[in-house]
Amino acid sequence: ARYEGVILGYIFFVLATSEYRKTLKIAHEQALYVAPEHRSLGLATKLVEFAEGDLKGELDLVIYHAPAANPAFGKLLRRRGVELYAEYFARRL
Repeated sequence: ARYEGVILGYIFFVLATSEYRKTLKIAHEQALYVAPEHRSLGLATKLVEFAEGDLKGELDLVIYHAPAANPAFGKLLRRRGVELYAEYFARRL
């Protein structure tokens, strides 16, 4: 998302075929960023809606990564009807 050439935010996906079901085409969201001064204005929702609209028809599944450090993204996804698909655990080494 840009305004007068300035990047306000972006969403980035990696497209892949499932390792387990070769007919399943997946988009893995890797990053969603909205500049701090543009947060709480609905830009994240608009980025997700735009991306899903662009991916629809070409892929079977979109997987979002909502880190525990950013509960607002999880809330946004739940409001849009995105279902919990998997739960990840991680340990810093």
